Amino acid sequence: RARLVQALLARDVDYADHWMVFWNDLLRNDYAGTGYIDGGRKQITNWLYLSLLTNKPYDRFIREQIAGDEVASSLLEKGGRAGDAWKDAVVATGFLRMGVHDDEPDDKIQAEYDELDDIVGTTGAAFLGMTVACARCHDHKFDPFTQRDYYALAGIFMSSETLYGTYSQLQNANPGTLIELDRSADQVAALAKLSPGEVSQLKQ
Repeated sequence: RARLVQALLARDVDYADHWMVFWNDLLRNDYAGTGYIDGGRKQITNWLYLSLLTNKPYDRFIREQIAGDEVASSLLEKGGRAGDAWKDAVVATGFLRMGVHDDEPDDKIQAEYDELDDIVGTTGAAFLGMTVACARCHDHKFDPFTQRDYYALAGIFMSSETLYGTYSQLQNANPGTLIELDRSADQVAALAKLSPGEVSQLKQ
């Protein structure tokens, strides 16, 4: 049995391909482009595959998806900008925003809370192994998860901000920056920080 387990673990590509099926479902990555920008969808899919392929420790795997921005900050404080680990951690937070997103909802407040409910429900199902979303309306009937617990968890996610990284323009309901880059390191700053002349030049 030990030899068989080791032989199977050695087939890293097969292992990654196998688990991609399950984790893509948890990522809500079967909506074929609905709601999450295609670039972000591709980035987190790549992150997921490489994480499985390189056998990333499970605690790190979870931490990056739920609080990758905090992981990135910690990595930057410890080792500067060397390596790409901090970028991967930021990409992983796309897990929280892979659900259906309506750019032009009839009821903006309702849509915001429905998205929040998707985040709480998916986090509960993926990492706690229970359907916590029903506690949006009442205490859980079978598990020790109360409505108070639900809104405490929802409050944590509600206090975070989604950064879409797109320039404010016509028909763009989600403008905002991604990561503030250091100009002294000859890196291009986020679009919202560019002057109107630089934006015009980029558009051309």
